[in-house]
Amino acid sequence: MVKRKTTTRRSANRRKETRRSFSMPVIHWRQVALAVLLPVALVAAAVAGLIGRGQGLTPSGDDALAGVLLVTHARGGEPALAAAVRAQLARTTAISAALLDAAAQGYASRIVVDLVDAAVADRHEVVASLRPRVLGIGHTSGHDLLTGVQAALEALAAPVLRHRILINYRAEAEGVSVEKIIDRLLETVKGIGPAVKAK
Repeated sequence: MVKRKTTTRRSANRRKETRRSFSMPVIHWRQVALAVLLPVALVAAAVAGLIGRGQGLTPSGDDALAGVLLVTHARGGEPALAAAVRAQLARTTAISAALLDAAAQGYASRIVVDLVDAAVADRHEVVASLRPRVLGIGHTSGHDLLTGVQAALEALAAPVLRHRILINYRAEAEGVSVEKIIDRLLETVKGIGPAVKAK
């Protein structure tokens, strides 16, 4: 009986160790959004913080970057971001490098392209119907890609909203800023995906 408990404890410890080796710390979506928001000179550093990070054939950071690239391409392109990603493709797997290069040109699987197009066009019902299928891509690839899409959409929304919101004197006196209003607005909108896991 004692021997059996020891074996059970050992196998439980092995399971915990295995889980630990596959678990990765969480990167908040705002870290992914930096790749879109930062000035051109700093974009390469933001990309370096994500590319090749995580496990598998397409690491989590790369999947998130692919989501960002697809959104920025759909919104008219972000040449500095695409160039920064292409310059660092050697830091990731060959498969992931090919997918990132394709994403920079606006290419992905049909279901992902449809979701990105719907998200950019604010067709929330289409996004909601496609989301479960995209989440089913790979082990965590769909999840991480959606995080990149969400990060890019929210990062690109902030500057647009900033120029359309005027605060009155009462709001100023109460310490309400344009940034706080934008944050509150973005929080109320249902997110597409949760945080990115990366190594």
